[in-house]
Amino acid sequence: TAGGQLVGFLEARKGESLLAEGSRTLAGEELAIQTLPAERTTALQAALALVLPKYAVPSRLFVMAEMPRTAVSRKLSRKMLPEPMNAEAKFLSDANDEVESWVLKLAHEVWQDGTLRLDDELTTCGGSSITMARFVRALRCSEIAPIGAQAREALTMRQLLSAATLRQLAKGLQDRQEGHGPGAGTQIGRGNSTVHVPQCCEPGLRQEQAFSRAAFTALQLSWLLCNTTILSYAVASIFLSILRARIVPLHITLTIVCIIPLMFVWTIVQVRLYLTITEGFYPIFGKTHLKYWCAEKMTKPVLRALRYVKVDCLLRLFLHALGAHVGERVTWSGKVKLTGVGLIEIGDDCIIESQVVLEAVAFVRGGLLVRRVKIGDRVKLGACSYVAPGTVLGDDCEVAAMAAIVQAVASPAGTKWEGVPATAHARAPEEFRRRLLMVAAGSESARSSVVEGLPRGVVRMARKALNLAIGIWLFWPLVYEALHILEAGELPSRAFLLDLMIRICLARWVRTLSTGVTAVIVCRCLPRVKPGTYARCSTSALVAEYKIDLFEGVQKVMASSPFQSYWFYAMGVEIYPFLGNLDFGRMNDILPDAFAIAACNSSGENSNGHSLDITQEAVVIRQTTLTEGCFVGNNAFVPPGVYQKDLMIGAATNLALGSYGLYDDTSKRPLTVFGNPPVQISRVAETAHEAQPTFLNFIFRSVFVELARGVARIPFYVVPMFLVGSSVYAHRQLHLEFQTLFLLAAPPLILWATVAIWFVLFLCVKWLVVGRATESTYVTRDPFVQQNFLMWRLWSWALPIFSLLGGTTALNPVLRVLGAHVGEGTLVLNQRRYFDMDMLHIGTNAVVNTIKWQLHTFEDSVLKLYPARIGDGALVSHSTIVGGASIGDGATLLPGSCVMKGEELADWKIYSGSPVAPIS
Repeated sequence: TAGGQLVGFLEARKGESLLAEGSRTLAGEELAIQTLPAERTTALQAALALVLPKYAVPSRLFVMAEMPRTAVSRKLSRKMLPEPMNAEAKFLSDANDEVESWVLKLAHEVWQDGTLRLDDELTTCGGSSITMARFVRALRCSEIAPIGAQAREALTMRQLLSAATLRQLAKGLQDRQEGHGPGAGTQIGRGNSTVHVPQCCEPGLRQEQAFSRAAFTALQLSWLLCNTTILSYAVASIFLSILRARIVPLHITLTIVCIIPLMFVWTIVQVRLYLTITEGFYPIFGKTHLKYWCAEKMTKPVLRALRYVKVDCLLRLFLHALGAHVGERVTWSGKVKLTGVGLIEIGDDCIIESQVVLEAVAFVRGGLLVRRVKIGDRVKLGACSYVAPGTVLGDDCEVAAMAAIVQAVASPAGTKWEGVPATAHARAPEEFRRRLLMVAAGSESARSSVVEGLPRGVVRMARKALNLAIGIWLFWPLVYEALHILEAGELPSRAFLLDLMIRICLARWVRTLSTGVTAVIVCRCLPRVKPGTYARCSTSALVAEYKIDLFEGVQKVMASSPFQSYWFYAMGVEIYPFLGNLDFGRMNDILPDAFAIAACNSSGENSNGHSLDITQEAVVIRQTTLTEGCFVGNNAFVPPGVYQKDLMIGAATNLALGSYGLYDDTSKRPLTVFGNPPVQISRVAETAHEAQPTFLNFIFRSVFVELARGVARIPFYVVPMFLVGSSVYAHRQLHLEFQTLFLLAAPPLILWATVAIWFVLFLCVKWLVVGRATESTYVTRDPFVQQNFLMWRLWSWALPIFSLLGGTTALNPVLRVLGAHVGEGTLVLNQRRYFDMDMLHIGTNAVVNTIKWQLHTFEDSVLKLYPARIGDGALVSHSTIVGGASIGDGATLLPGSCVMKGEELADWKIYSGSPVAPIS
């Protein structure tokens, strides 16, 4: 150990002129030296630095006449060592001004050590994170201080830890007090590195006036009304032009095709003209917050459309037009969330896997943080990873799957980040790794140039073209009748509406059938891809990507269907299709040729399988096998491997950092795995495999699920068609002088009325069919379970109003009427998935951003509902919250975290991790 090395160093030099005798030193204790001239202090420290780690080198040395000894054994008496209390006045005399003196006095009180000096590094002062937190609190709450309250309250734990010495900390406080520090943050050095720390009292925050909540919401709704009005006019104009040209029955499709380029251009014009934001720290409900919200409302639909069609060149063009920099040959493997697009820089040959979050703008305690994000060349961002504003990743870095870089870092080249919060590790030399992969790729690398230019979205667009053809075939007879009704200005008849609803249901079922049949035919016609390593653009790698896309499409349309196991088997999955005994949500990045499922398996929504490990030159494909009784929680990451029987993988669990991918024949005990990195918990299985459904239960579930799928699409077509027809009829009945005014008001009114009616229908189903859910348990085959999950299938009815009002306080009444308790002034952002809203309690003035709610759990074939609470003034972002969790008032939950059932987070603390742990 370091202490032993120190003793050995002292004893080896016993008798030299440098020193005479030494003794062991422990953490928090002083080094006692018998004879040491004062001028030799620096020499001794330099000599110790050659053989000891930096943290073990004594920072303070004291000269004593002799060492105190015990009376009998003459051993060193530590209790008799004198306390250097008189040193405090000497060290205080080193202060240059009252600020440094004030900081040093508080440090002496907190550390209870009067020998601390202004030039001592904080890392050598001893103590723990609790000591640092006490020091921050002492600086903030000091009654007599030469620094103003605003500058002191803005001090954070990150800024304290970023300071090299107490003197530099005092200098940083003075700069913020005088207002002439760096405008975008303070540069505080530690050793040879410099960390850029955002300050809460920067000029940007002081100068920008925040609006009141009511005024801010009014501005948001006004901008939203103006833009939706312009969009409705554009849609109406294009639609009427196509109708007059008699281009039927493709008029709806052509309208959508024409509106996408219009949105593309309109978004770029708005963002570049008046929605551009600059780096800094800004107040919530301020002007910059409003510009950020407006820019997000414009860019997200376009980004979602571009990622859906998977045309990377268009995505790169759009990002460049918004001010971002995207290098050559960047691979986008799936959905990616980008905020503050104009402040993101991505280098060449990067790999960005599905569900990565790149944030240049983030909500933090006290305001809105805006920092540029820079990604170097050949960087790999793993699935579900998070990168905070201000992060700089050097070339050849890697962020592992589900890792979260929760604060700005400047990562050197070749670093790998893992865990939550992410920690840095040395990465294997990239060149050596590439050579190994290329050697393993074999002869298929010669065919890379043949398929390199093929678009990655060919299969998806072909499937959409097939669905369009089916829709034309089904709705062809009704198109001409609908045109005749519109031209005549009549209301549609009951027979027409009934025929329309029947055809809508049939279209949904036929679409589901066509998606499954197409996927089965393509997967069976294409060659089977075996596990192994292939060249990046080889035929096998391309086939694997196509099959993964097809399998995700089948999972999407077949989710929770009792027939999904048979479709999986037909696509090539090794499966034992017991009757209704497989309940799969959606597992991303799974190759059916390398996937095997046993009986009684369940998978949560949006979990990740990751059959393909993509690098710059190679693709590694591995086998995934879920044995009997496996349960995969929502948003879990399950890398390839063979998983043991009765394994329960918790929500937001990352098995990539564990060793659970091996089957253990000797261990038959059920196991629960949770966390990032994962920890294992023993459990007792409760007849999970005996809950076989009866034939009547199977029939009920089949009919209920498929009927719900068909009925869910009816309002999407009937409501807007009815409103358009009614508007045309009303236009014909008005006098000539009012017809022009009616035409100007009709398009936005139809748009908002459609959204409102969809939500009202969703609300009626919620309270008339399902009712209020309470904390309780249900057997999986209970009819209430299917009724409760009906709301998930009808969520598309309420999604438009959540998308429009998200990020405004106007969304709070919507959540309340659905059963949630939401306090005044709370902001709920990016809520695009339904959850058990009856189980949610959010206090006042909280910020809830992109949360994955898991307020129900399936434990051994039993559905359990638990309430969750978020306190007043809490800040929660990009995390998972499980039912039964409680987040205290003013608590902060950093991105990538997971709060499990029964966990209670204390008030005014900062938490991070999975499972969570306090960091301040």
